[in-house]
Amino acid sequence: MDSKVIPKKEISKVLPWVHTAISNAKRLFLDVHHRIDDDFLQNYLNEYCYKFNRRNFVNLFDRLMVAAVSYRWNYLGETYG
Repeated sequence: MDSKVIPKKEISKVLPWVHTAISNAKRLFLDVHHRIDDDFLQNYLNEYCYKFNRRNFVNLFDRLMVAAVSYRWNYLGETYG
């Protein structure tokens, strides 16, 4: 994969959600946690990803339906997925 230099004027046009996600993560870390400890950085990122991924679910029923439909099982009782 080749790298590409993008002019500053076009940065917001290329992957705009990446810049939004990064700025939201920075704001969460600075507002809530005040001090980021290296030992717990992965936990902070996991919390952000959890909040980011569930931002579109308005009510509990929608979340429950997505969880129920996306869960797979086999007839031997071994769960996976």
